[in-house]
Amino acid sequence: MRYSYTTRHGKAEIVQTSRGWEVLFDGEALGTYTSPHTAVEELSEGTCYWPSAGNPASFGISDDLSDWSQARF
Repeated sequence: MRYSYTTRHGKAEIVQTSRGWEVLFDGEALGTYTSPHTAVEELSEGTCYWPSAGNPASFGISDDLSDWSQARF
């Protein structure tokens, strides 16, 4: 499962892996979480590791997963 959300700063992704839910921003790994809901909350609040583009809390990333594109792989 993969969730993605595009902002003017870049593309945020939450990807299911064998270790949990990994948060990526433009390919930069920002952390792994136990659920996609926790991952999106941490990313939207900027409490995860920050990408080189800056504080993700200022990117306008929705904290509601229903606003994200969803794909299965």
